[in-house]
Amino acid sequence: MNRRPCFLAAVVFSGLMIVSTAYAQTPPKMKMTTPTPPSITTPDSVNTRIGNLKFFDGFPDDSTVQKVYDNLDFMRGVEAFLNAMPGASTEALRVGFVSQGADNNHTVLIMENLMDSKSLFLTANTESVYNMMWIDTKDGPVVIETPPNVLGIIDDHWFQYVADFGRAGPDKGKGGKFLLLPPGYKGEVPNGYFVLRSATYGNLVFWRGFIENGSTKPAVESSKKFAKVYRLSEATNPPPMRFINVSGQEFNTVHANDFQFYEEVNNIIQYEPNEAYSPEVLGTLAAIDIEKGKPFSPDARMKKTLTEAVAVGNATARDCLQIATGRNVQLSEQRLVHMLCRGRLSIPLATRCTRSRCAGPLHLLRHRHHTCHVDADGWRRLAIRCRSHGFRRQAARRGQDLQDSPAAQHPSKGLLVVRGLRQPNSLDAPDRCTVPQHRQPERGDRRESRHLSRCVVRPGSAEGA
Repeated sequence: MNRRPCFLAAVVFSGLMIVSTAYAQTPPKMKMTTPTPPSITTPDSVNTRIGNLKFFDGFPDDSTVQKVYDNLDFMRGVEAFLNAMPGASTEALRVGFVSQGADNNHTVLIMENLMDSKSLFLTANTESVYNMMWIDTKDGPVVIETPPNVLGIIDDHWFQYVADFGRAGPDKGKGGKFLLLPPGYKGEVPNGYFVLRSATYGNLVFWRGFIENGSTKPAVESSKKFAKVYRLSEATNPPPMRFINVSGQEFNTVHANDFQFYEEVNNIIQYEPNEAYSPEVLGTLAAIDIEKGKPFSPDARMKKTLTEAVAVGNATARDCLQIATGRNVQLSEQRLVHMLCRGRLSIPLATRCTRSRCAGPLHLLRHRHHTCHVDADGWRRLAIRCRSHGFRRQAARRGQDLQDSPAAQHPSKGLLVVRGLRQPNSLDAPDRCTVPQHRQPERGDRRESRHLSRCVVRPGSAEGA
C-alpha cells in the first residue's frame, strides 16, 4: 500500500486548517469594516481592586461573576448603611425606650434629675428636663396634649420631621391638643386640634422642660400635670399616664455599627408602609434582601459581606462628619466648604443661591453648646445643622440686625442667613441675624425644603448680596 499520497494529503489539510484559523483570528479589513476603538473593548483579563477579572469574547467567567456580585452586595450594603441610618437611629431609640418600660402610648420616660453619662444618647445634653415616649397610631389616631413652656418635636420612624410643639410649635408655648393621624387615614377629623399627618405608624415624641431658679421641679410637675396621650376613640375616658424617672439609668438608644444594623432597619421595613420612605433607598435595601413581607435571613456569604459593608459605611460616615465639622466648614472671603456623606460641596460666597442634593436646608448658627474655633484670620467657624423641614418665620422674628454681628468687622462682610431654626432661644445674641419678610418662603413650599438654599446678607442692608 502506497502511504506517500496519504501523508501528503494530511500535510496539505493541516496547512489549510492553520491558514483558516489564522484567517479567522485576523479577518481582513473589508471596505465596509468599521474600526473598533480600543476604549470600548473588554480585555480578556483586567486587574482590579476586587481581583483579576477574566473574560472570553467579553463574557465573564464564573470566578469573575462571583467577584462582581460580591462587590455589588458590598456596595449596596454601604449605601444602605449611609441612607438608612436615620431609621436605624429611631429604631434604636424605640428599643431603648421599651427597655425602660415605655412600651405603650401612655408611658413617658422623664429625666427628673437631668441626664448623665450612664444613659447612651447621641445628642442629648445635661441641662434639659427630657420627656420621651414612643407613640404608635396603628390602632387609630392619637391625641397628644402638650404641656406649656416646652420645646418639643415629633419625628416619624424614619426620623423624618412631623411637627414641632411648644415654643417652636403652633401652640406658641402655651400647650395644646394635637391629633396625630396614621398613614393614609381617611376617617373623620374633628375640630379643635392641631392636626398632624405622619408617614409611619411609629413616632418618636420628646420634649424639653427647662430649669427654673436652679430647679427641675417646675418642669417635672408641669409635664405630669398637663401631658396626656390617648387614642381619639378614648377621648371621653382617657387612660392614666405613667411617668418613669430614668435619670441615672443605664440603657442604650444608639443604633448598631455591626450586622445588627440591618436587622434594625428590617424591623422598620416590615412594620411601616413602603410609601413612608424613598423608593430609591427601599430598592437598595431590597437588593440586600431587606424587603417588606419577606424574611431577612442572609446566608453565610451575604452575612460576611454585609458585616464588612457596615464597617466601611460606619467609617465613611465618621470620616465625613469629622472632616465636615472640623477643617472644612468655615466662612472665609472665598468660599464655604461643606463635606457631606455624599461628597464635597463648594459654595462661593458671591453666589446668591445654590442648589444641591442635600436632603434639607443648610443652617449655619452658633449654638451655646458648640465650641467656636478661631482661625488664622480671626473669623469664627460656625456649627452646622441640617433639617428637612420647612422654613421657620420665628427665626426671623427672634433675630436682630447684622450690624451687631461679628460679620460687620470681617473683610468679607458676609454671613449666611439662619434657616429653619428649631431652637431660636439657643442662639448667642451677637450671632443672630434676620431675613427680610419678603424673602421668606412660605411654610408649605416643599421645593424650598428639599434643597440646600442660602442667601448672603450684607451688614447694613436688608437685601441679599
